[in-house]
Amino acid sequence: MNSGGRRPIFCLHAVSGSAAVYSVLASALAPDFQVHAVQAAGLEVGGVPHTSVEEMASAYLAVMDELGPVNEYLLCGWSMGGVVSFELARLLERRGDAARVAMIDTQFPTPFAEPPSTAAVTRWYMRDVTASLGSPMSAFPADFDRLSQPDQLGLLLDHLKLGRGGDREWWLGEMQRRFEVFRANLMAATEYRPRPVSAEVLLVQSSEDALPVSGWEPVVRGRLTRVEVPGDHYTMIAGDGVGPVSELVAKHFSGPSRRFGLA
Repeated sequence: MNSGGRRPIFCLHAVSGSAAVYSVLASALAPDFQVHAVQAAGLEVGGVPHTSVEEMASAYLAVMDELGPVNEYLLCGWSMGGVVSFELARLLERRGDAARVAMIDTQFPTPFAEPPSTAAVTRWYMRDVTASLGSPMSAFPADFDRLSQPDQLGLLLDHLKLGRGGDREWWLGEMQRRFEVFRANLMAATEYRPRPVSAEVLLVQSSEDALPVSGWEPVVRGRLTRVEVPGDHYTMIAGDGVGPVSELVAKHFSGPSRRFGLA
């Protein structure tokens, strides 16, 4: 791959499916790296979400291959994106390629004790959307679970001040489609069972949220480096915490490739 002397980094989407979350991080890394952000299937009209992390990784690898050969793949993922990055590293190693992985506040996948209700997932979706936009929605009406989903999503539109003109139905359809991607990604991530990789892995944790990230140690056969940075799950990728995170990611991805016996 000819990237103007800058090594390519592939950033994998989180549970929302959107690649836009990496815009600030990509800008911070741009002087030294060429950043490619991967969006989930299903966000486009008529698209169908993937239903497993393995399916996602296989599809994304095919797209990455279209860009040309890479000496060593640099894979980065925030939140669920780290899970997809990890599986991509496994696929690359299986075919003989080298990879390095940076996981940003990525929780080790654990299954639900029982399937969550649609209302519960809708609430998580609304919290994720609003927190990602810097306007977290924490309070929900007492009868939220009894509302129809269009009415639930209508509360999200009201919070974001969207759909106040004649385009409310369009916005409801957009939020519904994005919810379906969110739900598919959420279930895929929790059902994923990581298998060992030999890659060097950086695990960056937020200091405020204390997500349960333990569990990665047994499946990382290479060096696992854990670093804590100030901020919460969202500010570390789109707020004041991006600076320290970008420096850690750049340092982790710098240095010669390990492919073909190089250091």
